[in-house]
Amino acid sequence: GLFSATQTDELEALVRAGLRNPVRITVQEKNNTKKVNQRTPVSLENYYLVVSPEEKMSRLVSILRKNKEKKLIIFFSTCACVDYLAVFLK
Repeated sequence: GLFSATQTDELEALVRAGLRNPVRITVQEKNNTKKVNQRTPVSLENYYLVVSPEEKMSRLVSILRKNKEKKLIIFFSTCACVDYLAVFLK
């Protein structure tokens, strides 16, 4: 699956190209005073890699080392993966 808190044209193209029967869930906040329009910041960049299971850990460590000074969000498929990698990366 693919989950994203941001929605860009590029991400839409990725969804169309890579997912069969995608489901979109949109959450909207009720705002009684006026409609608020929020867009993804222009400077935000989305990347993804397709790697073999054997490569995942080394590629993740490489990405983290190369981007020490940047803010990163990395998504994992399960809470167990998050827990495991949190211990591994400490």
